Amino acid sequence: MACCYIAASMIAFIINTCDALNVDINLQYNESLDPSKKSEHADDDASSIEQHSGPTIISIGGMTCAACTGNVETALLTLEGVQRVIVSLPFQEARVVHDADVSKDAMVSAVEGAGYDAKMGQRAPTQRIETLHQSKELSLLSNAFTGSSQMSTLLFALGTGADLVGWDRYLETLLTPFGRQGILLLLTAMISYHYGSYIHKSAWVSATHLTVNMNTLISLSTTLGVSISALNIAVQGPRTAFTYFQTVAGLIMIVTAGKYLDLLSRRRATNTFVGLYSLLQKTALVKISGQKQSIPASMLGVKDKISIDPYTIIPCDSYVVSGTSSVNEAIVTGESMPKAKSTGDFLLAGTRNGPGHLECIVNQDQQGSFLSHLIKTVEDASASKATVQEGVDKITKYFVGFVFFLSIAVSARFFLKLDPETGFILALNLASQRMMAILAAACPCALGLATPCAIMAGIDVAWRKGVLMTEGAKAMENLKSVTHIVMDKTGTLTEGKLKVSSMKVSETWNGNVQTLCTLICAAEEHGASAHPIGAAVFREALKKADDHWEHYKNNGSAKAVHEVAGQGVVCQVDLGGKEWRSVCVGSQKLMEENNVSGHASLPREIDFLGSVCFVGVNGELAASLILQDTLRPDAKMTIDGLKARGLQITMLTGDNGEEAQRIASQLNVDVMDSSASPSRKLQRIHALQKEGHKVAMIGDGINDGPSLAAADVGIMIAHGNKCLSAGGNVLILASKLQSLLTLFVVADATMKQVRANVIWALTYNMIAISLAAGVGEPWGLHISPTVAAAMMSFSSMAITYQGLQLRQRLLNDKGS
Repeated sequence: MACCYIAASMIAFIINTCDALNVDINLQYNESLDPSKKSEHADDDASSIEQHSGPTIISIGGMTCAACTGNVETALLTLEGVQRVIVSLPFQEARVVHDADVSKDAMVSAVEGAGYDAKMGQRAPTQRIETLHQSKELSLLSNAFTGSSQMSTLLFALGTGADLVGWDRYLETLLTPFGRQGILLLLTAMISYHYGSYIHKSAWVSATHLTVNMNTLISLSTTLGVSISALNIAVQGPRTAFTYFQTVAGLIMIVTAGKYLDLLSRRRATNTFVGLYSLLQKTALVKISGQKQSIPASMLGVKDKISIDPYTIIPCDSYVVSGTSSVNEAIVTGESMPKAKSTGDFLLAGTRNGPGHLECIVNQDQQGSFLSHLIKTVEDASASKATVQEGVDKITKYFVGFVFFLSIAVSARFFLKLDPETGFILALNLASQRMMAILAAACPCALGLATPCAIMAGIDVAWRKGVLMTEGAKAMENLKSVTHIVMDKTGTLTEGKLKVSSMKVSETWNGNVQTLCTLICAAEEHGASAHPIGAAVFREALKKADDHWEHYKNNGSAKAVHEVAGQGVVCQVDLGGKEWRSVCVGSQKLMEENNVSGHASLPREIDFLGSVCFVGVNGELAASLILQDTLRPDAKMTIDGLKARGLQITMLTGDNGEEAQRIASQLNVDVMDSSASPSRKLQRIHALQKEGHKVAMIGDGINDGPSLAAADVGIMIAHGNKCLSAGGNVLILASKLQSLLTLFVVADATMKQVRANVIWALTYNMIAISLAAGVGEPWGLHISPTVAAAMMSFSSMAITYQGLQLRQRLLNDKGS
């Protein structure tokens, strides 16, 4: 036992030290992004993650294992009108899909009725960081482990240690046999009910609510050991009594050490998510342009003009109106190299400004910013469940209760089968040992962690490499069955960094280009961040609008803004003179549908292979712009890599046929359709599915939303905030099409690990419980309660460790 204590102490010390080093490295990395080593700080509660439309979120306290998540899920599903519940152990929350008439108080009461703390809504960023870091739980377990180790060492010294060196006679002379055994019983009770109090409290709370969890099994096992020991002393006498003091102490110490190590590993696995919430804190205050004081970023609204100082975090989605700088977008794309930004470029909340000073206009407030949506999306992805997990959850829900009744049944049968000459007390001891071993061997946590540990590792690695799986486990499962990939062109196969190569203005607007460009900017301002063509037109027009745009922001406004998917935007604009103009910016089809005349009068190079955007004002064509785009440098390699996986590739684009054929010929892919509207794209996806294909659709604009949602896997090339809600299962945040190969590699490895984890967890529990029940005794195989507890702790840690190993393998994999 002494060796066990020393080994456990050394393991805990090593992992604790490694975890501290890991945190230090992360902090140093974050600070290294800012050469000035200065950051904006705000009050802990200055900002919080607002709950957006979707599932109702309940913050929960007190969940410790997979059985706890099952209890919460069951309690909520009993409410009439609750359709679906997803419970996250790392985030300590439940996401509930329910009918409108379901009372929030009823949901809170249901969770509290199951024995857990509950509060509507998400926690503030600092609270979520604390939840993910699990600082209180780690401190509790650390103190419990240290105390139980010290007490167990003393217990061993006064018990078995004294017997081995022959000091038992001296101790019994000094203390009397009853005095010695009394001290040992007191030490055992202190280890179990003081340092192991968290186990018994959890078990008691569950019992009062007629539920069970893993702590219930350990509590019953240790209580049984203490009770039988006390009974033996009373009946057999202090000198000959058989006691389980060291068994009980070993159970508490090993279980505590296992929980401690497992929690450390799980905390390390969530370090990336903690970084997101930290960003919200750093964007809490922001400077208003032209003023010295700062205000909370949560008070900023669309059209507010703000100043972005060097090396500070961008607080809101915005665009640059003056200044140049480089911006680190690693949080979004995973790429460490900063990108140059100047007038007309869009900035995303959470990215970090470089050495230049920027004047910007808020394009989206903090609540609706890319960062807030990203956090919500990451949480949703982490909470998603694979199909295999749903089956495991059904097993876990009844697992603890099954083990409890199995231990009683096996022990009772064993007791009744013993030779009558064995004696009642000895038979009771042997049966109790059997029950203690079964209770200690069962490990529902391993079952509950089998899928989430691997899925979180896969999501984390993919995100670090610029890919965000918005539906986590389900997206990975579906990727395994994909047979056909359909790709959009602009912004997907091409870089999406379009530049206006020429702008031709009608005679009506000659000499008044600044006013025309202001009208264009007013129409494109809201949606330009979501599509590369809109962004390119806005950027070019903003440069030519000059000070007219500043006047418009102060005096003018736009109304009836209507974005037509795949075609452009229509709206009414007042530049400040109480004169409303009808403005259309987009395709020739949009001009025709809005009765804009003269779109055939402006010359257009018919041999030019590019994209054309028209501008109509008050029913007359005002200008045409030709935009150039280039093929992504990694497009050919990516296409070849996907084909090597046996996937069929086709192009489906809304661009003209000439441009589609030009790109397709370079990549050696077929063009399924060109000049395709969103509805036409949707029809094409449905047609492939009817033929028996499993389809992955890859697009980059809101116009691709219907087809992305209809595909078995929708993959969105992100170009701003709206991409997070465009219907895709996966977001390519990086600027590399090669990320598609990364996506498939990560999905394959993750689902393989999920299957391995589930098999391991099920196999372990079958073998451990069988051995504890005595199935292996004919062959000399039997485990004691202490060994059973060690096996149980090892099982959970093995699952968590495999998640960390998967993360490390994928991060080091050059091909992903």
